[in-house]
Formats: sequence, structure tokens, C-alpha cells
Amino acid sequence: MRTLFAALCVLLPAAASGAEPAMRWEECVSIALKSNPDLAASRLSRDAARAGYLGSYSALLPSLSLSNSVSESDGSRKQSWTAQGSLGIDLFNMGSYASVRSNSASLSQAEAQLRLKSAELRASLAKAFANLLYAQTSVPVADRIQAVRRSNAELVSLRYDSGRESKGNMLRAKADLSSARADAAAARRELRTSRIALNRLLGMGDDAVYAATGTWASGAVPPEPSPALLEGHPRLASLEASIASARAGVASSQANLWPTLSASYARDWQDDRFFPHEPGWSASGSLSYRLMSGGPTQTYYAVQRARRNLDGAKEDLRAGQSALRSSLETAWSNLASTVSDVEVGAESLEASRQRNDEASVRYASGLMNFENWQTVVTEFVQSEKNYIRSLRDLASSRADWENALGKPLEVP
Repeated sequence: MRTLFAALCVLLPAAASGAEPAMRWEECVSIALKSNPDLAASRLSRDAARAGYLGSYSALLPSLSLSNSVSESDGSRKQSWTAQGSLGIDLFNMGSYASVRSNSASLSQAEAQLRLKSAELRASLAKAFANLLYAQTSVPVADRIQAVRRSNAELVSLRYDSGRESKGNMLRAKADLSSARADAAAARRELRTSRIALNRLLGMGDDAVYAATGTWASGAVPPEPSPALLEGHPRLASLEASIASARAGVASSQANLWPTLSASYARDWQDDRFFPHEPGWSASGSLSYRLMSGGPTQTYYAVQRARRNLDGAKEDLRAGQSALRSSLETAWSNLASTVSDVEVGAESLEASRQRNDEASVRYASGLMNFENWQTVVTEFVQSEKNYIRSLRDLASSRADWENALGKPLEVP
């Protein structure tokens, strides 16, 4: 199996040897991991969710406070000093437990979203890198086609001047030359836009990466997708985290159906001087239950809403599994097709080049008419364009396949 873009390096040796340094795929990955703003934002969201999850445990911990105060009134000009230490804890509070579960689900969802963002970035970066390689190759290919069209136009013009060709054919050859010039100009514009697109994904300035270089092994077509590929997929992990969040929502809505039990102990010292020396203490336990505001009636409807949200999250997971299975099949089919297109395109290009060389000789010697020669030349030009386009499409299809697998952007 040929390596993907190996032909690009043959067609465009100048891409990696220009005045500006060319960047390899591994370098692009390293830069994107550090500088891509979308990935950085997802990473910060994950860190914020982790902080929220760890912070939610504070509601389960005892509270400890120390105080030292002084007071004086018009009835007694004597100062009263008080020092106190108090310890309290919720022995049973379903709301606090539900909060921990909810924050845990939010963390899982943020982690899955980060993996998804990383996979999407990998696919986008691979396509942008392939587009830049394609654009770099398109420029010399367009110039070569332009040179062929110019040579052909000059040949037809000479034959027209000698009376051996019609004026219409001469004008058609000139029109083909103008079209080739326009294609060459468009190729240079595409090179600029491809460079800017790649730099945007890298989180760098428009001209930070001037050129791309390297080869990618296309490899064999992977086996047909199996249900095992769905296990641990970040898209499903995100939906599963949504179910966990909905379950936490049900638990949170049911919290008011349970009483709250808490206990506290306080130790204090009071005196008319600092530091007070007269000790005292107090201890209390509290069992509370809401009957009205936030009580059973409101809780009933809150629970119904939370359960409907949970049912909806389960259906979303079922739909996500089906959609992911379909996307895997589509991505695999497209990849297999583009691998075949590259192989067929290489053979077609070789044949078209040979036919063009032979037809040019036959037309120059008067053994082929203009219409037949024009058909061969047009086929050659189209084969040149189609082949490098098939290489780019193969890179894009492979990026879509890896994205469908949920493959993240990794350190090389």
C-alpha cells in the first residue's frame, strides 16, 4: 500500500525546501495541544467541574468555628467578653448527598466533553493539514497544466497561421489557456486560505506556519465496525453522564421527603475581662421536616419532572448509540471508497499522461484532428486534478473515521 501523500512529496519537492521552515504533523499536534483555544476552554471547564465536585464534599464535613467578642450597654458600663468554639454536623441530609452525586455527574460529563473536543480537534487539524499539503501541491500542478495549455495554444496558433487549423479551434485553445491561468491563480489563493485555517486551529498567527511537510501512512482499510467500538466512546460517555446527572436530579428532588438530622456542640467562656475565664457549654440535636413550602406537594411535582428528565436522558442514550453506530458505518464506507479511489486514480493518471504524450505527437504530425486531441488533453488535465484531490479526500476520510472512533488528539 502506498503511503498517503507520498505522491505529493514527489510532485512538490519544493514544499519542504523553501525559504520558510515547513512543519510536520507531529509538531502541529504538540502546538495544538498547548495553544488551541477551544481545547483550552474545554480543559478549563473540566477543571472547574472537578473543583465543584471536590467542593461539594464540604457539605458532608463538620463545621468548626471560633469567635471572640466584646459587648457594652448603657445599663452596664462593664464590658462583657465572650470566647466561643462550636462544632456542628449534619448527620443525615439527603440534599447534601444528592449534591455530591450531581457534581460527580457534571465532572464525568465535562471529562467526556473534553475527550469529544479533543477528537473533533484532531479531525479538524488533520483535514487542515491535508488541505495545506493539497494546496501546496495544487500550485505546481496548476502551473504545469498552464504550461501544457500554453504549449498547446502556441501549436494550434502556428497551425492556424499556416492555414492548417480553424479559427474556432485556435480560439478554443486560447480559452483553455485562460482557464488554466485562472486555475493557477485560484490555487495560490487556496494556499493562503489553507495556511490561515491551519494556524487558526493551532491558536497562532496567520503566518506562523508557512508550509506543511511529511507523509502519512494510509494503511489498510480497517475491519468493518463492530458493536465493541461503542464501548467507552466519549459520545456515549457524555450521554451516560447525562443519565447520572438526571438520577442525581431525582435524588435531589426527593430530598425534601426525608427529614434532616443535625447535631452541634459549643464551648464558651464569659467574663468582664480579656481573656474570659468562666467556662460554659451547650449541646443540641435537631430533627426537621418540611410540611408546607418545599414540602410534599411541591416535592411531588419536582420528582415527576426529574423522572421525566431521567427518562428523556435514557432515550437520548439509545438514540445516541444508534446514531454513533450509523456514523461509524458511514465513515468506514467512505474511507474504504477513498482508498480505492486513490489506487484507481494513480492508474488513470499514468494512463492519461501516456495518452497525452502520444496524442501530442500525433496531432503535431497531422495524424489526429483537434477534437480528438482536445479530448485526450482534457482527460489528462482532469486526471492530474482528480488524483491530488483523491489524496486529500483520503486524508479527510481517515480523519472522519478516527473522529467517529472518538480518537483524541495525542502527544506524538
